Amino acid sequence: TASARKIYAAIKKENESNVQTLEGVGDEAYMSAGQGAPPFILVRKGDKMFRLKVNKTTAKTSLAEFDRVARQLAAGL
Repeated sequence: TASARKIYAAIKKENESNVQTLEGVGDEAYMSAGQGAPPFILVRKGDKMFRLKVNKTTAKTSLAEFDRVARQLAAGL
């Protein structure tokens, strides 16, 4: 778990300017959806982590749905 915390913190620091903390998702989670950059979510729960990324956004891309999927996956860990 300590190692996962360190890795999570390092990745979050790299993206500080565009970070939005997600409450209630795993032990720690954030979404980064900067100007023109593809959105991604990083979640840590215990010693496990996962990252979701949208490679190409379109008019149909929904950050709310992206968040919902992350919450479902985190609940299953």
